[in-house]
Amino acid sequence: MVIDVHNHLGEDVDGTVQTVEMLLAKMRVNGIDRAVVFPFNDVDPGVCFSKANDRIAQACSEHEELIGFCRVDPNCEEAAVEEVERCVRELGLRGVKLHPRSQSFYPDDPEAVRVVEKAADLSVPVIVHTARGEPFSDPVRVGRLAEEVPDTPIIMAHMGKEQGYDAAIRVAEEHENAYLEVSLVKDPEVIERAAERVGEERILFGSDSPYGSPAAQLEVVRAADVDHDLILEENAKRILGL
Repeated sequence: MVIDVHNHLGEDVDGTVQTVEMLLAKMRVNGIDRAVVFPFNDVDPGVCFSKANDRIAQACSEHEELIGFCRVDPNCEEAAVEEVERCVRELGLRGVKLHPRSQSFYPDDPEAVRVVEKAADLSVPVIVHTARGEPFSDPVRVGRLAEEVPDTPIIMAHMGKEQGYDAAIRVAEEHENAYLEVSLVKDPEVIERAAERVGEERILFGSDSPYGSPAAQLEVVRAADVDHDLILEENAKRILGL
């Protein structure tokens, strides 16, 4: 089995679109069995992404291959906390997506910490966009978040991107609840280095579709001298409770 923990559905404000049918076609072609899905920075998000999260829940109810995460804006303060609770308890979504750059907050801001504390209360993981060199998204700030909320898995999407790989790895070394997700990583040696320093049990496969290519990302992971079963399947199953 292959589980891809990073996929977008809907329409982004930048004009990018991915429908359920488009994603399912990519999954079939690439042998991906399950996919975590969450909203883009949606053109019609509703209050604190409520409408976009409803659409994710609907897609997941119709396609068992999909595993839904809600997206929220911590700047909504208490409404963001309430949206996480609604999405998990009422809609059956399985985690939370945060995008610091798109929503203009730091991962360790008090408002973001409260969102992640709610995820911990609900026993669901959180995936956070990280990219050193982009506003708000430095993985070091995720390390501070992981320290504040040690009781839930916090997945660093893109491993901090190229400028931030080493910083993201250091965060994972220092915080056992911090995980590395490999979407957009182009060099298998980066994954090998992460495995040596953090352990293969805290690395997850993601493609960032439609921005990233599932085929290309699978090729990078399979070229790395690591335990592919852990990274492509078993770690995600454990974190997601599958």
